[in-house]
Amino acid sequence: MSTHLDEKTLRDMSVLAALPYEPNQSMETLAALNEVLELVSALEAVEVDNVPPLAHPLERFQSLTPDQVTETVDSEALSQNAPNFEDGLYFVPRVIE
Repeated sequence: MSTHLDEKTLRDMSVLAALPYEPNQSMETLAALNEVLELVSALEAVEVDNVPPLAHPLERFQSLTPDQVTETVDSEALSQNAPNFEDGLYFVPRVIE
């Protein structure tokens, strides 16, 4: 991919993306976009036919632990600051009418 963007393409892209076109920043934007396109072109040149896909870039294994309850919550102690708490429920004022 050796296609370089020009100012007309940048204007067209700004219309399609619904972004404002800034003529005073167009050269900086074009340079940055063309740099990204060159990087993509370099990545496309890498030979990856015999490389198996990975879920993670490093070989890692997930250690699975059994599901166990290790903590309990004392709702009465946590509700001491609640203005209106009854039967395990927090009552809040109506916000939307």
